[in-house]
Amino acid sequence: MNDLDSVNRPRPTLWIALAAIFGLAAIGLGIWAFSTKSDLDTANDTIASQKKVDKATLAKARKTQSQLSGQIKAEDVKAKALKGEADRREKNLKTAQANVASATSAADKADAELKVATAQQEAATTCAKAALSGLGDLLGSSSPKSAIKSATEKLAASQTACNSASG
Repeated sequence: MNDLDSVNRPRPTLWIALAAIFGLAAIGLGIWAFSTKSDLDTANDTIASQKKVDKATLAKARKTQSQLSGQIKAEDVKAKALKGEADRREKNLKTAQANVASATSAADKADAELKVATAQQEAATTCAKAALSGLGDLLGSSSPKSAIKSATEKLAASQTACNSASG
C-alpha cells in the first residue's frame, strides 16, 4: 500500500464515536437493570414480610373472635335466664296482687299483702341483678360500645319486671 491510499480513506472516528456511545448506553442499561432488580427484590421482601404479619394478625383476630363469640353466647344464656326469672316473678307479683284484691278477711288480706311485698322484693332483686350484670359488662369490657349495647339489651329485657317491682 502506498501513502496515497491511506490519505484518501476517511478516518474511522465516526465509527469509534458511535461504538463509544453504544458502549456507554449498554453500561447505563446494565446499571439501570441491576438497580431495578434490587428495587424489585426489596419490594418482594417487604410483601413477603407483610404477608407473614397479616397471617399472624388474622390468626389473632380469629382467636379473639372465637373467644368473644363464646362470651356472647354465655351472656345470652345469662340474659335469657334473667328474663325468665323476671317473667316468673312478675307473674307471681300479679297473682299476689289479685289475691289481695279478692281477700275478704283481715288475715287473708295481710297474708296476700305480704305475698305482694315478697313478690315485689323478688322482682326488685331480679331487676338489680340485671342492672349489676350490665354494669359488670361495662367494667369488664375492652370495647365500651359493645358493652353499653349489651347492658342496654339486658336492662330492656328486664324492664317489665322492674316496672312491676316499683309499682
